[in-house]
Amino acid sequence: MPRVSKAPRRGGNHHVPRPHPVLRGRRIVLRAVGEADISQRYLGWLADPEVNQYSQRRFAKRIDRKAAIAYLRSLKRDEVVLAIVDNEVGHVGNIKYGPIDWINRRADISILVGERSVWGKGIGTEAVRLVTRFLFGQLDLNRVEAGSSNPAFLRIVEKLGWTKEGSLRDRIWTPEGFRDHTLVSLLRRDVAARQDSA
Repeated sequence: MPRVSKAPRRGGNHHVPRPHPVLRGRRIVLRAVGEADISQRYLGWLADPEVNQYSQRRFAKRIDRKAAIAYLRSLKRDEVVLAIVDNEVGHVGNIKYGPIDWINRRADISILVGERSVWGKGIGTEAVRLVTRFLFGQLDLNRVEAGSSNPAFLRIVEKLGWTKEGSLRDRIWTPEGFRDHTLVSLLRRDVAARQDSA
């Protein structure tokens, strides 16, 4: 990965490669989600109150297979959902990035680890690391960002060196009460600085 910031590209064809490359980590593989992945277990994640306790999805009506497929088909070309596939357990969740703002070279990410048996085992951390590496290294983005009220996600990105940019106070209601919505980001130069200090 380049250690210096590049000037924004002007013109040219910005696109996400198709088929999407497989991203391989130590314990997981990230690959494009397909309709065959939408199993009863997958639909169960979307309906699980504990999995979705910090997501607005918890207020939606139960999602069936037809609706899940329709969602995948509705995604824009630069909006990508990748399956998180554990080497031992199989498909355990998804991580999404995009749509991409190509002019400002930034993208938002979000993650769902639905398989409770792998919670606390570093799956989310590895997935976020792989996706951000791809976005900076292959798509030449300058900024990756997210907003979340989920303490587990915020611990993940803090561990990976993301910066907390601010909080929207009491923005999200949960059964435990109102929670702040925290905005976080990682810049290309943050990664380069960590490499230089390593």
